[in-house]
Amino acid sequence: FAVADLDVLGGHVEDAFDRLVRFIALHPGDDRETARAHLVDLYTVVGTDDPRVQASRRRLAAALF
Repeated sequence: FAVADLDVLGGHVEDAFDRLVRFIALHPGDDRETARAHLVDLYTVVGTDDPRVQASRRRLAAALF
């Protein structure tokens, strides 16, 4: 998840979100939940009103179901 953190720090927010959503889509179990929790934390850092967060939340929902 460190790469996603670096993406956010470097201003590549969408890359970070996409990286974690792809991970979540491909990995079941505890790893998936850890990634989901980290992604939600990043949403808070970026700001929940940010349109990139809103778009990523939709992709996250699709990956989870």
